[in-house]
Amino acid sequence: MPNRMEQFFSGLWHILTYIAMVYAGFYLLERLAPVERHQPVRDTLFNIALTPMLLCISVLLVGVLAPLIQPATSEPFGHRIKLYFPDGVMGSALGLLTVMLASDFLYYWWHRFQHTNRWLWAQHTLHHTERSLSVLTSMRHHWLEDPIRLFVQALPLGFALFVAPPSVAWVATILGLWPFFIHLNLRLPMGPLTYVFSGPQYHRIHHSILPQHIDKNFAAFFPLWDIIFGTACIPAKGEYPPTGINGVETDSFAKALFSPFVDWTRMARGVFNSRSTRNTPPNA
Repeated sequence: MPNRMEQFFSGLWHILTYIAMVYAGFYLLERLAPVERHQPVRDTLFNIALTPMLLCISVLLVGVLAPLIQPATSEPFGHRIKLYFPDGVMGSALGLLTVMLASDFLYYWWHRFQHTNRWLWAQHTLHHTERSLSVLTSMRHHWLEDPIRLFVQALPLGFALFVAPPSVAWVATILGLWPFFIHLNLRLPMGPLTYVFSGPQYHRIHHSILPQHIDKNFAAFFPLWDIIFGTACIPAKGEYPPTGINGVETDSFAKALFSPFVDWTRMARGVFNSRSTRNTPPNA
């Protein structure tokens, strides 16, 4: 047990160190052309302090739950479709593109369900109450997010697909850094590439507080999925809307950690009460 605990905290420390380095590097990039030049210091400090809290619980749960999906995401049960690409840079790039397209397809639908189902939205709200969109927002997900995505994204992807190469380093680096990139507080118009890759301006529309942007731009990597399924909103030149949720704010660590359970309890009571009402005779 001590060895496992040591391994857990050592791994967590390495993850936090990596995230701190990414935060610092992208923060410097944001200073070049920020959308919001003077974001509230309180919001920044809140997100920095919140990161290790959320990550610690999330990493622990993922470590516990990951073995449950392992049989279905490896031989002989998993990898039902095997794709092999040539060795070298081009083969790795094609393999990476395949993994990203498949992963983003699954993420698109999971993300869209989070916005259309009130039970899932309760868990996703923390991410969208962000008023000061920045690199720090990328880790502002409830600690249930990654454990759930094991089953709705990693499980079906691993069961269905095996791609070789790509280089693991390519996949880990690009998949790992992209969420930080698309949340940047950065004026980075991508021109025609906006139709190809999701960037900070494209994803900011998804976080917009404006009515015309609600439930738009769900894809993390490729606007292709939004375009195909009718949820794309290509930003206009210079369009960088304010972000957040009208009338909803996450202003404490307690809310950030436990608000989904409060909402679920209220909704469950509502369902129970409505059922009790339906089962009550009209003249009772």
